[in-house]
Amino acid sequence: MKIPRYECETCDQKFITIISLRRHKQNAHGGKKAAVKKHVCHVCGKEFTVRKSLEEHLNTHSGLRPFKCNVCGDTFAYSAALYTHKKLKHLKIKPA
Repeated sequence: MKIPRYECETCDQKFITIISLRRHKQNAHGGKKAAVKKHVCHVCGKEFTVRKSLEEHLNTHSGLRPFKCNVCGDTFAYSAALYTHKKLKHLKIKPA
């Protein structure tokens, strides 16, 4: 598992690639061109800029937890939650 090297100076969130950091800054902090949130949850109305984010969000409404830890078997609705779980529980990397 790769260690995030790029940190957002606004919120301290970390990313593995500079491209991910740039996308985050644009979407989360209204970069030069704020991304249009065109993917809308039909259950709660929450809006997302990326379809994958909406698809994972829908897991919270359906109760699906399709992301499974290959070490301990815990399951998660979001791929990011699985990533964080592995980092903190199995790799023993402390949060910044």
